[in-house]
Order: sequence, then C-alpha cells, then structure tokens
Amino acid sequence: MRKLTRLQIGTIAKGAALLHQEGAREVYACTTHAVFSPPAIERLSSGLFQEVIITNTIPVAEQNYFPQLTILSVANLLGETIWRVHDDCAGGFEPYSGLGID
Repeated sequence: MRKLTRLQIGTIAKGAALLHQEGAREVYACTTHAVFSPPAIERLSSGLFQEVIITNTIPVAEQNYFPQLTILSVANLLGETIWRVHDDCAGGFEPYSGLGID
C-alpha cells in the first residue's frame, strides 16, 4: 500500500502553488489511500486546493477533516467486484454515472 508521505504532500503543495502562479484558477488533489499527518492537513487545507478527494480505504479521524476534503466510498466498486468474481462474470465495468463524469 502506498501512502502519501510528508515529502509527497510537500511536493503536491509546491505543484499547486506553481499552478496558481501560472494562472490556474482551481487545483484539485486526488489520491486513494490518504494518511494525514498534522503538516499534511495544514498544507492541504491552506487554500491551494479547491478540493482534496480521497477514498475511504483508510479511515480518517474526524479531527482531520477540513472544508476542502471529499471522501468517496469504494463500497459499490468492491461490492460489484465481489459479485462479478462470485458469478464468474467478465472483468469489464460499465462507466459509473454517479460521479457526474461522462
């Protein structure tokens, strides 16, 4: 399992700052398994990011929530995968329309 380390959070924050410097109006950060240290929360909630999107594969303590944080559930994806493996169905998935992405 890959975790975002302090260095990686610093790198993504520096990247976001550079994007804003170059004229970006909004910057989004996305990851699957987020492990938040206090410095990471400070950097991610500093206003550099419009939204920080993670999955619920690792629990996040409520004291680590911040306004830009969005936590997506992987429950439907895991359930669908288990169902398909159990029923020996094909591995392909139809696009999930619940994300609002076409």
